[in-house]
Amino acid sequence: MVTLKNLQEDKLSLGVTMDDCYDVAIIGGGPAGSTVATLLAQKGRRVVLFEREKFPRFHIGESLLPFSMEALDRLGVRKKIDDAGFVVKWGAEIASACGEREVRFYFKDGFKPPCPTAYQVPRAEFDKILLDHSIEQGAEVHEETAVQTLDFKDDHVGITVEKKNGDTQDIRARYLIDCSGRNTIVGSYYNLKRSYPGLKKLAVYAHYEDVFLPEG
Repeated sequence: MVTLKNLQEDKLSLGVTMDDCYDVAIIGGGPAGSTVATLLAQKGRRVVLFEREKFPRFHIGESLLPFSMEALDRLGVRKKIDDAGFVVKWGAEIASACGEREVRFYFKDGFKPPCPTAYQVPRAEFDKILLDHSIEQGAEVHEETAVQTLDFKDDHVGITVEKKNGDTQDIRARYLIDCSGRNTIVGSYYNLKRSYPGLKKLAVYAHYEDVFLPEG
């Protein structure tokens, strides 16, 4: 597990110099990747992030929970989220498949809720706010850049990336954090991915506009 203490100690012990090696390389610019990029950059680490797509990009979701607000406060991005005009979420309602029964609950009635509300966010807009915030905090972000090869050494990892125009670049980092989601770049590299025959599932989703919202 990567910790800030690990990074600080390894600056003294590793043979790779600061001039030619990043502290941390991150694969994936979604909420996980941008969050770790922001936190490390805020601590003065030299961070590079590679995202294969160009933001904003379509993604399903997302329905946030009150504990998400604490994370946004820690990142220093809460005001940007508050100002984005997302739908305020006061709680949730769960209905039976037939629609005859429903249960509604409010976050304010939960056990020691950190915040009485959360947000319903379009992921395209939400993710871009988080990634742009990482750049503002000092992280080096490369969009439309895919990781092609990994080369793990004793004191660093070599990474070859390819840009949309076909140009390639080799970089080195002391630590690599894989936030590529279901693409699982590192998992695929080590052949760790396994299929579960009984879990062949799919999800159907839809987006609605101008839906009636009950009072409160």
